[in-house]
Amino acid sequence: MAVSFDIAAWHVWLALGLLLIIAEVIGTEFVLLALGAAALATGLVAATADLGLNMQLLVYGIAAALFVPVFMTFYRRRFKATGTRALVGDGVWRDAEYTVVEYGSRHGIRIDGDFFPAASTEGDPLRAGELVRVLEMRGLTAIVERI
Repeated sequence: MAVSFDIAAWHVWLALGLLLIIAEVIGTEFVLLALGAAALATGLVAATADLGLNMQLLVYGIAAALFVPVFMTFYRRRFKATGTRALVGDGVWRDAEYTVVEYGSRHGIRIDGDFFPAASTEGDPLRAGELVRVLEMRGLTAIVERI
C-alpha cells in the first residue's frame, strides 16, 4: 500500500511564509517579515484561485514590492528612534569615566547597561578593571584612553 502526499502550491507558499517570519527573529529589520507576509498572501491567493506558477510568482513579486517598504518604514519609525544609536549619538559618554569589563571574550565598557567593545588609543589590549575615558565612538566601538 503506497501512501501519497499531494502538496499543493499554496502549501509551499504557506511553509515559505512561516519560515521567513520565524527567521525574522534574527533581526533583519522586518525585511524577512515582509517577505513572509508576501508569501502568505500569495498562498492565500493560490488557495482561492487556480493560478499557474508564473502568476503565483507575479503575485509574490507584487506583494513583496508593496510589503517590504511599508514594513521597513514602520520598523524604522517605531524601533530605530529609541535605541543604542540615539544613546551613542547624543554623546552621553563624553567626559565620563568607565571601568573596562570583560563580556565573553571581549573587553569593553558599559554605557547605561549596554555593552560597547572598546579599543585603546595606544593599541595595546585593555584589561578588565582599568579606568578609561571615551574619546570617540566609531560605530559601536568606543575608542578610549586610560586614566
